[in-house]
Amino acid sequence: MKKEKKQFLALFLAFCMAFSLIFENPFVVEAATKIVTKYMEIALSAEEVSKDLYLQDVFTLNQDVPYVGFFTSETDYSYYYGTSNDLVNWNITSEYFSLVYGNQTFVGISSDKNYQNHLNYTTDGRTWEVATLPVGISPLSVKFENGYFKLYCKDDEGIKYLYLSQDAKTWFDITKEVPDGTNIENIIIKDGALYSLTGTNISGSGFRVHAAKTVNEGKTQWDPLEKLNKEGYGMLGNFMFDGKTVGVQLYSIAEYEKDEYVSNTLYYVTSDFVNWVEKDWTQDDYDYYSIYDATSTAKSRKTKPEGKRFEAIEIYPYRDGDQMYYVSYVVYSEDGKTWKKDAINIFVNGEKISKDPKEKNAFAIPASYEWARKGVEYSIGRNYVYTWDLENNLPESISRGDYLILIMKALNVQAPKTEVSGFVPFSDIYSWWEDGQLINRAKMLGLVNGKSDHQFDPDGRISRQDMMVMTYNILRKSGMVEADTNLTALQVFSDKDQVSGYGKEAVSSLIKAGIIAGSGNKIDPLGNLSYAEAMVIAERLNVYRTRE
Repeated sequence: MKKEKKQFLALFLAFCMAFSLIFENPFVVEAATKIVTKYMEIALSAEEVSKDLYLQDVFTLNQDVPYVGFFTSETDYSYYYGTSNDLVNWNITSEYFSLVYGNQTFVGISSDKNYQNHLNYTTDGRTWEVATLPVGISPLSVKFENGYFKLYCKDDEGIKYLYLSQDAKTWFDITKEVPDGTNIENIIIKDGALYSLTGTNISGSGFRVHAAKTVNEGKTQWDPLEKLNKEGYGMLGNFMFDGKTVGVQLYSIAEYEKDEYVSNTLYYVTSDFVNWVEKDWTQDDYDYYSIYDATSTAKSRKTKPEGKRFEAIEIYPYRDGDQMYYVSYVVYSEDGKTWKKDAINIFVNGEKISKDPKEKNAFAIPASYEWARKGVEYSIGRNYVYTWDLENNLPESISRGDYLILIMKALNVQAPKTEVSGFVPFSDIYSWWEDGQLINRAKMLGLVNGKSDHQFDPDGRISRQDMMVMTYNILRKSGMVEADTNLTALQVFSDKDQVSGYGKEAVSSLIKAGIIAGSGNKIDPLGNLSYAEAMVIAERLNVYRTRE
């Protein structure tokens, strides 16, 4: 099942890859103290800010700064920090090239006009503090990873350093403390522990993993995890880590010594750091771990006890001649029952820089599929579906996996609050893949069964009948729709006898609920479901969405 990339992130990812090639990876570092001083941010001017900003994420903090937004653009490599009192009108206050959120704190790295980098953080959303690092040390990137901020720095000679902090106030330099032979870019954090993924040179004994439980002013103590060692195998440079699961690519040292090249590689993943499972995780379009990606494993806070309640961002692309620009919409409620969607206004130092859409429609949808526009704008605008070639994609049959992922996102189906004992995920779904986790979540909750106990067949086409059974099972088991056990709603369709016995109640119930309309007097139960039809259904399911 292909996982297409968001086009508006392509430039940023390309920049990260190029940027990561600039610096070397030595491991020399000096201990340093950290001095914190408060400062007022210098106001940006409208001329300094890209005009094609779009809203990427929304956080809620406190009564003084009720809403915080992350903004980015397609024409530069910066993140912008903004605040709002009403979710609709936003004031951009800061520019960062690396910005993350975690532990109720925002941490960002900015660059001044002299190309000097500065590390800043705020806990209240308004007052920022600047971290003064040792002379000659410059911050490069920051991540938030399972309870810790990870700060990568370099000195004047390009030597890299790794600092860790839980509160962004006190930082610990662990560069000299990593196990011998470990690249500091291969330090990851999971479940309150640090793990080092240590490769090997050609004379080494093999790939190995160490763990450290504490980070403090004393020396960090690393312990080897013998079960995760792979004697006789070295680790290739790239690995993947999504905050939960790590995957490594290994090669045979003996083969390399004999042939001076590697023809075969092994792929191993682990999610519990107890056992490795051999699995080829490279077959899907999954990003390699990069220290330059400003990622966070923390969930942003989405609600506010008093005031407007944020639900989602929808981003629509418009054109002004040959130029593309984006308009961000926020979906919110003032009473928790009625939901509104408004285009946001972006201001810099009092001057509005955001564009109002000139065209009525953002997406160029073929005239024969205009009936699907509402669903298309909803699904693509919220990034539930990643596709831009609408002329070819809308009539295409959607796969079982893509449809389930779409409606799981539309319904915002939550993971079980307690661990499901004895759960066995689908063997044909990558458990580390974020969208794949939605499929296994559906199985964990008893919402889908798959083609067999352990096979879901994500790439198989889905008939309209099976789509309705899948959708009905999710809605019914969640208590969202009533069962039409008498099959009353189904009787008006001329092809009702084509519906299989196992699907009759599901089909009739969704018709009665207004989720399925049919075409004329036919329901076409055996026909494949198209992307256009799937997106229309997803938009109709929004009224059943779980809202925390």
